[in-house]
Amino acid sequence: MNNQEASKKISIKDFFDLWKKTIKEIKPDWSIYPETSIQGSVSSSVTPPIITYKIRKRKTAERSGRKPHYKKRFKNKNQDGNMVTEYSQRFESIIEFGIYSTSYQNVNKIREEFEETMLDYFGHFREEGILSLIFEEQKEDEVFKLKDNYLSKQTLTYFIKNEDVTVLTNNKIKEVRQTLDLPDDYKLIKSSFDKNN
Repeated sequence: MNNQEASKKISIKDFFDLWKKTIKEIKPDWSIYPETSIQGSVSSSVTPPIITYKIRKRKTAERSGRKPHYKKRFKNKNQDGNMVTEYSQRFESIIEFGIYSTSYQNVNKIREEFEETMLDYFGHFREEGILSLIFEEQKEDEVFKLKDNYLSKQTLTYFIKNEDVTVLTNNKIKEVRQTLDLPDDYKLIKSSFDKNN
């Protein structure tokens, strides 16, 4: 899964939404939740097999720098024709998927299916804007207690690279510039002092 340009841009949240939708279409019997949900409010309604997801680490991509980069300026077709400016920034993240089932044999089988699905659908994720999606590691197997049941858990981590886009109307940019151009408190006090002396 290589590192070329993607025609679309996608945030990490958008990727998780796309990933959930894709998995639900091909594996409707898999329960999918953010990891924090399974440990909290939805735990009473969850039935295995369960796939959880979370971001372990997210940072700006080495080559893109720590700030968004100007991409282009264009007329906004959806509003009143105001000019808008588009900025983008690339991110590299480590995401984690937890796979839970009722036995070691079941969780192992589901993990294998999960890995195959991630490979099979990389092209689809790429078309939607993911730049890179690479398997990193499988962590130590665990036993997890849920609703008085013990489940086998296998954890997989993936490296993902995406490009996030922010679009600002030029009116918003002008507001920010005007705010930044306001004199600071020291200048206001000094000018009023100078006027009074």
